[in-house]
Amino acid sequence: MNVALKKTDKMILAIGIIIIIIAAAGIVAYSTIDWEDEKTEPEMKTYKITWTEETNEMDISDYVSNSEPYSLTKIISVNDGFVLTDVEFEVNWEDDSTYGLVRDLGLDTLGAKIYKSGHECDEETTTGSGNMTFNFRNINDEPFLDSVEAENSNEADDKIIEDFDGQNEETYEIEISISTGEKVRRPLKYLRDKGNDFEIKIVYTYYSYEFEEENTEDEDKNSGILEDDIISEFYRTISSGRGFI
Repeated sequence: MNVALKKTDKMILAIGIIIIIIAAAGIVAYSTIDWEDEKTEPEMKTYKITWTEETNEMDISDYVSNSEPYSLTKIISVNDGFVLTDVEFEVNWEDDSTYGLVRDLGLDTLGAKIYKSGHECDEETTTGSGNMTFNFRNINDEPFLDSVEAENSNEADDKIIEDFDGQNEETYEIEISISTGEKVRRPLKYLRDKGNDFEIKIVYTYYSYEFEEENTEDEDKNSGILEDDIISEFYRTISSGRGFI
């Protein structure tokens, strides 16, 4: 009778120890959770940025009169967050009204000014025909930002746009004038030539971006494996009763 009681006591003691261990493990696990941080500090992710240099172009075809100069405010613009670095203007024209058998007479002279708003520049001129180039280099520096921290992709995009605010466009003033070459003493030719056509080719270079969340699957997977191993070993110890009886 006494032996049976001793075995029962051991079983009760073992069960009590197991219950205490389980309760202690639960308390430890619960205490490691920083509830305040979860409420106030959202999980931040790292987004890797890839920049790509791109070139685009546009054309302007128009007419300038000898009685009124041509003027245009031209905004070169790319998407928000993109970075504009270089712009080139190329003015091309050819006199469309001349006379003379041996050589061309009555040649027009075309003048061109292209400059950033708020700045002045010298006028370039050509007679008879011309190809005038206006270069604007290093408008903005090449972007080197390679990553951004954000809660989600929308916030990451907003941060990139904010970091490069205003670097996606530039405003230019274009002024074209012409002086016709026909002499007043030849009234028919003089009255017939009122101006000339011209073309402006605009080539601009900029950096576009793409971004993606950095891959953390491997880290999460390894962390998960470690936690699973600890939990599995804990339950195996409990189920086997090792060290308790």
